Amino acid sequence: MAASYGYLGKRGPYTGVLDTSGFNTGNWTIAFSPAILNVNIPEYFIYKIQCQGALGATFNIFVENVEWDVNIFGTQNSWHDDSGDNLVVRNGENVYLCYSDAVSDNTPPVATLFLRYDLGKFGNTGLG
Repeated sequence: MAASYGYLGKRGPYTGVLDTSGFNTGNWTIAFSPAILNVNIPEYFIYKIQCQGALGATFNIFVENVEWDVNIFGTQNSWHDDSGDNLVVRNGENVYLCYSDAVSDNTPPVATLFLRYDLGKFGNTGLG
């Protein structure tokens, strides 16, 4: 049985800055803090990422200090996962897109995250 999702909207676009996460020293990082993500349910999914960055750039995704995926094409991409392997984030966690290019290239990446949650698990509580 397929899951039903409640849409929590998009976050962004946000522009990368010099990394302060400690995972990507000297390079561009886009940090999505709990204040930016701003959800009121225990867990939710990032199911789509739209991004653009320097020619040939890639990025790795971290949730807190756990690397979730590596070397995602970052020049121009619209990552979308409807296969059930959603990126699960818990309320209060940081999400980092750590780009492979140095800030000295003067080409900061830009990304937007799209969020949803499992209606079967949390009902309409995430919609308010």
